[in-house]
Amino acid sequence: MLSETELLAEKLVENLRLLSLSPLYAVRAATEIDAGERLVDELRAEFIRELRALLSEGKVDLLSALSLMSVADLIELTSDDFQDAADLIRIIAYKHAAIPLERHRAAAARA
Repeated sequence: MLSETELLAEKLVENLRLLSLSPLYAVRAATEIDAGERLVDELRAEFIRELRALLSEGKVDLLSALSLMSVADLIELTSDDFQDAADLIRIIAYKHAAIPLERHRAAAARA
């Protein structure tokens, strides 16, 4: 989960770079971040299932299990935040794709 979340962070930074090149590239990169976030969700669910099994077998004590669940939740929330940031980038990309470059330049010149 952690390595997938780190990969999401790298993709988010790359998404910001791509936004300056082309809105289309940024939208495509945001889609990759969505897929990565879903993978983190699946990994978290699998981890929790395995942890519960270990807990019921007595191989892990309750406090350790709760701590590990909290860590898994934190990692999953972080990946959710990356997905939210990618959504914002997608909104910006759609806006820039919908407004011709000339209008952006004219607005910048007026500012």
